[in-house]
Amino acid sequence: MATALVRPWRCIVVPADSRVGSVGAAVHDLTRHLPEPEVLDRCPTCGKDVPWPCRRFYDAAYVVSAAKLRIEDFVPPELHPRLPKPGPRTTPTRPSRAPNEENHRG
Repeated sequence: MATALVRPWRCIVVPADSRVGSVGAAVHDLTRHLPEPEVLDRCPTCGKDVPWPCRRFYDAAYVVSAAKLRIEDFVPPELHPRLPKPGPRTTPTRPSRAPNEENHRG
């Protein structure tokens, strides 16, 4: 019977008010959705049919990047070529309100 490889983990404690601590949930999601070493193109958390990087990984990567942290620092080197290309080192913008929200009378 073959044994599946499992990625080794290390837990680290950081202050909640640090840059990493402020996006701790996103860092958790980012690392939770990493593929296993033997199947680098699938997300084991979302399911064997979901390609990696999955939507949850992208969402977490957005939050981590918005905190001006490098995604590469939380991902094993063999996955770096598959990461989304880094954008400018500024916080990504999201619309502050829906289009036509100012016309809505609720």
